[in-house]
Formats: sequence, structure tokens, C-alpha cells
Amino acid sequence: MESTSPAARIYPEESARRLLNDATGSRPEYANERVNAAQALLNQFAELAKEYNFRVRFEDNDALRILGTPEKTYLLVRKNPGWLYIAQASGKDTPIELNYNHTTQTFEGTEIDPDIAPEPGKLRPRISPLVVLARTLLSLTNEDD
Repeated sequence: MESTSPAARIYPEESARRLLNDATGSRPEYANERVNAAQALLNQFAELAKEYNFRVRFEDNDALRILGTPEKTYLLVRKNPGWLYIAQASGKDTPIELNYNHTTQTFEGTEIDPDIAPEPGKLRPRISPLVVLARTLLSLTNEDD
């Protein structure tokens, strides 16, 4: 029988990797990656919003405006060194709660996704950033009702 020394054991790393990714994703050296990931996310969300008859347009390549009636703009999401914000009429920007995973070079939600069953032995998946943006849009449009 072969014995394994404690130093040779392999410990599950997924939780530690998630924590380290969360802690390091905001570092300046990942700013260009975040900008690219934010643009890809905005592009994908724009296409999704159009499928559900939301009118969207990009402004200055760094903002996605989602329009309601001609008099009312519901949401302006913009990249601000790779982070996404809701621009408010008051001039105050509210950050959208997302983590940047520099290993996958994508954003992910901060919450665990309750709709996806985890694979045995794997971490529970986080909510899609598209869900976070959709929730944000719907919460803002519902405030107008």
C-alpha cells in the first residue's frame, strides 16, 4: 500500500480560486480585459433586449441606452474602466454588482444561481451577468409604473 504524505495531497481548489479571483479582478492590470469583457457583455445584452422589443442604442461606444417612450430613457449602462454603472439623471452613477473573473475574462454575478443545479463536487454556479442586467432594467422600468 502506497502512503501519501500530507504535502502531496491535493485539496479542492475551486473555492479558494473563486475567492482569489474576486479579490484580484479589480486590479489595474486587468483594466483592458475588463473593458473588453464589459463591451462584449453590453453587446450581448443589447441583442437580448432587442429580442424582447426594447429599443437600444450605443452612444460613443461606451454606453448602452435603453429607451422606453420617446420622452423617457429607462437605463444608461456604461463602461467606466471596465465596470458597469447605471447613470442616473441626478448625475450619480450606481455600480452594477458584478465580479470580474480574470481567469475566464468574463463578468459574473455575485449571487449563487438558484435555478441551476450544481454538478456533484463542483461549486454552485453564479448568476449570469445577463440576468443581473435584466433584473436591473426591469426594476428601473417597474419604478415608472
